[in-house]
Amino acid sequence: MTDEPIDRLEQREARKQRPALVALREYLKKMKRPDREKFATRCKTTTGHLKQVAVGSRLIQPWLAVNLDKESGGVLNMEELVDDSDPDRAIDWEYIMARKQLRMGNTIPEQFRTQIKMELLTELAKK
Repeated sequence: MTDEPIDRLEQREARKQRPALVALREYLKKMKRPDREKFATRCKTTTGHLKQVAVGSRLIQPWLAVNLDKESGGVLNMEELVDDSDPDRAIDWEYIMARKQLRMGNTIPEQFRTQIKMELLTELAKK
């Protein structure tokens, strides 16, 4: 007999206690059902899916974290919502923000400048 089911339950319980998921549950709890449904639709998901991620049954994918942040007016923080405890799924938020700044014509940190410029030049060459 393996310990895998217990490990999954432990992982889910640990995820459930993350402050970002506690904040998500509280945020959703304050809404009436029709408002929750509208919020889920604006986030491009369903209320059922939101419930699953809020209790830690499913991981929050980056696209959903961004939508939750946007539609909550920043109350829910996309960087905190995504579970970066697994290094294979970690998101380099600094790189994403720096790339956005470059596209907007703003200055970016030196450490990302060359890498992002090369990627943008490659994208332009494809067009």
